[in-house]
Amino acid sequence: VGFSNEHGRAWVIPLRKQETLELFWGSKDKTVRNIIREIIYSAQILVGHNIKFDYLQLRNEVGLNWWKVAARTYDTLCLQALIDENMMKGLESLALMYTDMGTYKAPLRAWLDRNPRVKKNWGLIPAAILYPYNAQDADATRRIFLKLAHGQPLGFFKKYQQWLIPALAEAEWVGTPVNIFAFAKLERGMTSRMEVLERIMRKL
Repeated sequence: VGFSNEHGRAWVIPLRKQETLELFWGSKDKTVRNIIREIIYSAQILVGHNIKFDYLQLRNEVGLNWWKVAARTYDTLCLQALIDENMMKGLESLALMYTDMGTYKAPLRAWLDRNPRVKKNWGLIPAAILYPYNAQDADATRRIFLKLAHGQPLGFFKKYQQWLIPALAEAEWVGTPVNIFAFAKLERGMTSRMEVLERIMRKL
């Protein structure tokens, strides 16, 4: 978990050891998770990039109730999309656009290029590579927010998206029941309709 509250400064609190994935804090694990949750609850403003992903991870790891923090939460990915939905919205792209941090992901990318089998399991990336990257992610997100936190996009986000994101996270967390038989019936009907339309179009 990464935090930043100052330009050029960030902290990473690991929960599991890299490579072994054992609990990082051992017998103090529960205490550390409670502290992380209280840090989040006590923050005046919380900023993330694709915050729905963070909501889900923190719900799983520290029992975060995202409804307690939704009114104080902002998402730099959504804010950038409100400014220009066609521009690249990845965190590294926005860091290049709005900060002087450069391509801070370069050391991680170079390590992944040398270890291609690890790309789908970041738990195997050495802490010396991953933790600095995590910290810079937090720092970059804060800096980007300070560039985007003004004007009409921010007002729209606060009015609509700020509460939509936890609702979507909730739906993703609890799941949605699906009637597979009803879907199969719809699929057959749509397929038949498409075949009819295709025959009509061929006669034109």
